[in-house]
Amino acid sequence: MSAVTAGKLLLGVASVAVVAAVIAAVALEPPHLKRQYRLDDHRASDLAAINRAVSEYWKRHSALPLSLAALAAEPGMDIEHKDPETAIAYEYEVTGKATFRLCANFAQDSRAALRRATEFEWAHSSGRQCFDRVAKNKAE
Repeated sequence: MSAVTAGKLLLGVASVAVVAAVIAAVALEPPHLKRQYRLDDHRASDLAAINRAVSEYWKRHSALPLSLAALAAEPGMDIEHKDPETAIAYEYEVTGKATFRLCANFAQDSRAALRRATEFEWAHSSGRQCFDRVAKNKAE
């Protein structure tokens, strides 16, 4: 067997081993962790939807909503503003004329677990995590 052929064989075996290890790690993930990751993804998705709704509110009123309850009461704003597990409202704070902060409590660190967290912009550590945002006039 030539050195080139042996190198290709070794590379192929190593690739298969890496893929198998990743599949095994995903398949062997405990159910409670899968549930926590699923809830965290839901939280991140909720925050992304709130962010879009705040920008829509900003476009309509040239002002930020005073609270998430006020935002949810706005016609056409169908948002989840409470944690899917605890039913406690996400934190929302106006921090400037067009700036605001959204906070939620996450079970797991999305970056360490290599989770997508809806989008990288919603990557989070475990525990209380806040995201500073700017209301936008156009969808970006």
